[in-house]
Amino acid sequence: MDGTPLIAIDNLTFSYRESGGQGTTREVLHGITLDVQRGEHVAVLGHNGSGKSTLAKLLNLILEPDSGTIRIDGIEITDPDLSDADILTLRKKIGMVFQNPDNQMVATIAEEEVAFGPENLGLPSSEIRERVDAAMDAVGMTAFAKKETARLSGGQKQRIAIAGILAMEPECIVLDEPTSMLDPQGRKDVMKVIETLNRERGVTIVHITHDMNEAARAGRVIILNDGRIEMDGTPEEVFSDPDRLETLRLSVPQCTALMHALKKEGLNFEGPVARPEDCIEALCRALGGGR
Repeated sequence: MDGTPLIAIDNLTFSYRESGGQGTTREVLHGITLDVQRGEHVAVLGHNGSGKSTLAKLLNLILEPDSGTIRIDGIEITDPDLSDADILTLRKKIGMVFQNPDNQMVATIAEEEVAFGPENLGLPSSEIRERVDAAMDAVGMTAFAKKETARLSGGQKQRIAIAGILAMEPECIVLDEPTSMLDPQGRKDVMKVIETLNRERGVTIVHITHDMNEAARAGRVIILNDGRIEMDGTPEEVFSDPDRLETLRLSVPQCTALMHALKKEGLNFEGPVARPEDCIEALCRALGGGR
């Protein structure tokens, strides 16, 4: 590895055209500069309208920036002289999973949905079969291969959507609030898939979310505020200041809020307290019970 970031964003701006505004625009990203390294698991937080989803769509050129650059694996995808073939090649490195899985499903059978991307790459049938089987297994959906997508639960559909992207073998998956429409079990299942892909397969994850508990599972948390990067650090660093987060119209994970409340009552803790398992260990140590 040469140390080149997988994703390098420099001074990125983007504006939406106001409806009925006779050409007026509204800038929603103001000079974003950001690097994402290979193998990172990054959560991106922010209040509604902060620019999270816009940033996600820019990473794969679903939207095109007004100014600034995006480099994928050292190559500038925002270069106007880049050929369509080059852009397609680079886009394959970044897979997108959206909030509503129904919006990206095109097939009626689960395994056919997963096969859609590899088929469009023109791969041999034998390789498509291998990729589909491996992707279905990775998200725990092998038993549902022949099921109609319309009969799957929300969580199962989202796992099939992730499998469809995984079958394209991207280096990075960008997930735009993939659990916001799911029930608790569905959220748990999808988060387990995300963490497994990152930790065991080395897939780079950029997870756009509004859920603080999900963000605490990442290795790095970035907070956008009105189109600018407000905070960037580990979950422990970002969630260490609940008062500051409140000014950004955000909260902290539930377990972290509990630990901060207990600290105010005089109970002292050592170590990180962003994840439930960390909080349990810290609480046991503070109460003298070990683990």
